[in-house]
Amino acid sequence: MDLDEAVDAVRERVSRWEHGGDPDAVTGPGVLAPAGRIWRTVLTGQGTTVGAVYALAGLHWARTVALGQDGPVDDLWGALMLYGAIEGAESVRVPDEVRALLSRNPRNYELSFIGPEQWGRRAILLLKEVQVDEDLNKLDEVIELFNGTVEAYTPDHEFWAGDLSNLSLALHMRYFRRGDPADLERAEQAARDAVRGTEPGDPKLPLRLDNLSAVLQYRAGFTGDAVAWAESVRLSARAVRTTPPEHHLRAMFEERLACARLGRHELTGDPGELDQGIEELERALARTPGNDRGLATRRSRLGGAYHSRYLLTRDPRPLHRAIELLTQGADATPLASPDRAPSLAGLSKALLSRFEETGVVQDLDDALLAGERAVEEGPGEEAGTAGLARRADHLHALGRALFAASEYTHDRSFLDRAVEAFREAVRTRTASADLRHHPGAPAHLTSLGEALMARNFGLLGQVTPFGLTDLVHETAQLEWERRKASGAVPDAADLEDVREAYECLLRAVEQTSPHHPDLGGRLRGLSSLSYSLYRLHDRRGDADRALELSERAVRVTAPRHPQRADAVLLLAFLLAELGGAAETDRAVTLWEGLVTDPSVPPSSRASAAAYAARARCRRGAWDAAVKLYAQALDILPSLVSPAQDTRAQEELLTLWSGLAGEAASCAVAAGDPDRAVELLEQGRGVLWSQLLDSRTELGALQAVEADLAERLTAVERELNTSPEAGAAEPWWGRIADRRLTLAAEREDLVAHIRTLTGFEDFRRPAGIEELRRAAAGGPVVLVVSSQWRTDALIVTTSATRTVPLDVGYPQILARTERYLTALQRYETGPRDALAQVTLNLIVTRTLEWLWRDIAEPCLLALGLTTRPPTGGGLPRLWWCPTGLLTLLPLHAAGIPDSGAGTADAAGDCVQDRVTPSYTPTLRALLDSRADARSSAPGDGMLAVGTAVDPRLRSPAPGRGRTGRTESGVPHIDRAPW
Repeated sequence: MDLDEAVDAVRERVSRWEHGGDPDAVTGPGVLAPAGRIWRTVLTGQGTTVGAVYALAGLHWARTVALGQDGPVDDLWGALMLYGAIEGAESVRVPDEVRALLSRNPRNYELSFIGPEQWGRRAILLLKEVQVDEDLNKLDEVIELFNGTVEAYTPDHEFWAGDLSNLSLALHMRYFRRGDPADLERAEQAARDAVRGTEPGDPKLPLRLDNLSAVLQYRAGFTGDAVAWAESVRLSARAVRTTPPEHHLRAMFEERLACARLGRHELTGDPGELDQGIEELERALARTPGNDRGLATRRSRLGGAYHSRYLLTRDPRPLHRAIELLTQGADATPLASPDRAPSLAGLSKALLSRFEETGVVQDLDDALLAGERAVEEGPGEEAGTAGLARRADHLHALGRALFAASEYTHDRSFLDRAVEAFREAVRTRTASADLRHHPGAPAHLTSLGEALMARNFGLLGQVTPFGLTDLVHETAQLEWERRKASGAVPDAADLEDVREAYECLLRAVEQTSPHHPDLGGRLRGLSSLSYSLYRLHDRRGDADRALELSERAVRVTAPRHPQRADAVLLLAFLLAELGGAAETDRAVTLWEGLVTDPSVPPSSRASAAAYAARARCRRGAWDAAVKLYAQALDILPSLVSPAQDTRAQEELLTLWSGLAGEAASCAVAAGDPDRAVELLEQGRGVLWSQLLDSRTELGALQAVEADLAERLTAVERELNTSPEAGAAEPWWGRIADRRLTLAAEREDLVAHIRTLTGFEDFRRPAGIEELRRAAAGGPVVLVVSSQWRTDALIVTTSATRTVPLDVGYPQILARTERYLTALQRYETGPRDALAQVTLNLIVTRTLEWLWRDIAEPCLLALGLTTRPPTGGGLPRLWWCPTGLLTLLPLHAAGIPDSGAGTADAAGDCVQDRVTPSYTPTLRALLDSRADARSSAPGDGMLAVGTAVDPRLRSPAPGRGRTGRTESGVPHIDRAPW
């Protein structure tokens, strides 16, 4: 603004006051900037005119009158000084009141108490107050005052750079609260000018560098600008480098540098930036006094960084540290502070991670509570841009906790609430034009799309690590097919949700930059939904789109990136499902490539081995398939953490249910029943070993060589995802190299352990010779059913015999579903005579079918064709069913007396020919006998079951938001035992 423009602007303001009586014309925003421009000519004596001085004097007199006695005295002094300077030349234009005052008062006014210097002094005092009381009216006044000072001073003035830096800070604060993008742009420009106007050796330069870094971080956080993040790191590093360690602002500068590094980590995924950020925050926290107002915020920020480290390493130690710091930060943050809600949201995320790690339901309840409080205590719907961004993040954190609760409890209401939380987060993002392209928006869109998919496709719509093989998945698939056949799917609500899910995932992909680390994952999500739509509508276009998106996900993911394996797994799955022979060949090549790459996470290697084995089986390549199944089973134990509770272990292994059965069936088809028994035992014994932790090899090793046991546990945990900073190559390359190093270390550790006395077979699956000892008390019959075949494997102390069974997996599934449904209906419905007859009929038919198709062929193969003579003892037989057959009463199989007239002899049943027992695995039977030999007489436990305990009908005490008790056991209204 030049002088003439400034004079015109001031005159127009004074005229509005004089003729319209509008006080805002001379006291409101926008008036001090042109006034400051005129003051510059007065202070420097360069280019000033009588008309300009008169206009400025008139403004100060008008402000004196408009503000009255409550206004600051500096406007009156300024008017008197300026009018006094022009009284002789323009006496006719001096107001009478001013002339009277001039005649009674001296005219030697001190410039430090009027005009720009007084504006700056008042602005600094108000800015300090605003940092405590957050009064937006005061903040507006601060900005107005600094607008005047920076126009009044020339760049070489001692106050110019400092006032610019303070103006930038005030504009930044106002942007955070109101969200006007113009404030953020002006804040950045003012901060840059302040840095340029400061000499390199000036002791105030670090503070001005920090101020500019803060503004750039804020902008980069909204735009995802990698250049801005890099510049912020450079500026903050310079501020730290030029500030002595004992300086009281050093901790603030270190915190800012840490925030810049964490921001770059979020944008690029580089764990090196995360590690350096944590180091900087630790130093800043160590320098922070206990009574410092920033202590709580730094604790929460450091807690969030440690949570990010956990997400990369899956090492529980950073997670526990994160929860400790976030809890301390949230507790120490005042309720009215804007920093409390982000601390609660961060705590919710960390608690949710610990729940997923350990399965402790109290953590899930606490995550829900923290998420709800973050939304309640955080910015509302009327907040500015920055506040709305925080609100969206808080809603997203709550939505994630609700989604986890829906998966844990299978309660649809949690899923509905999660969808609404995600929807509101997305709506909040779009409420402000400045937020529509916020880098966090794609993550919120992705979460909403995935929640909508879960609500309408359920488990059927997800490509799981191994496939849809257990009872829940298979029942869901049958129900889905029934609904499709009846025309009941999809209804209008289903279609609307599916449309919204696709739109969300598509927008998430479109709004993700080409080099963003999450682009591949978002492409995979959209590909999975396209595949689900193909299954729903049988439209080839959906299948082609799923393949195209999956191919793109692989292309945009670097070869050694941690998400590369997931992208390849999905592509191979779709190629095999949707393509022909050539596509299947390519899929098998992709899978087997993952299996042989030790840099790939173990879970992905196991998935690839299982999928490749299935593909080989479909082509009749049984021997090759057996090797692949064995590789998958070798990896399974490393996927289950001793830190998890039993429920969490069970749910994780549910994803792999059926794998051991398929492997055994494959070995039978390859003509190797002994290998079938070994594979079945290896796969089904994973959870049993965890349940008997005190008797596992690792537990025994802990007692002998604790250091070795702890190091092996740490290595196996870190193998899943393990970032390591330090090299110049891309960070995902360092992760892959680190995983190769860990894999080699694991092999060396296991080899060393096997040299110890008593540990020669450490981590080696039990061989058939050892397993046969389980049949010392009677034959063990393993009943194995998979999509390949159904067989009974009869294990005796001398051999393993195969008995092919003429019953397919679909028939077993249908029979199991009918049997369990009948039990459930009887338990939950009226128990009248009709219900009793219906239940008896279904149970009877189930027992007859079990006898004819499964039990009798096994007994005949053992030569047990008739009942023993009266008074003779019955031989012992151990059933070891697998898969769905574990839910059926094999021990009671038989033809009841009421079955007379059928082709079978009435009254034939298992318990007439043998004394049946059950064992979950052969190893469990061996362990039980070993315990029996070592136990003192009389040791043991008697378990008594009752039909219904009335005490279980009332609500359980201590139930949290998930409807679970504090021990993690679901509340049971009726118990069938």
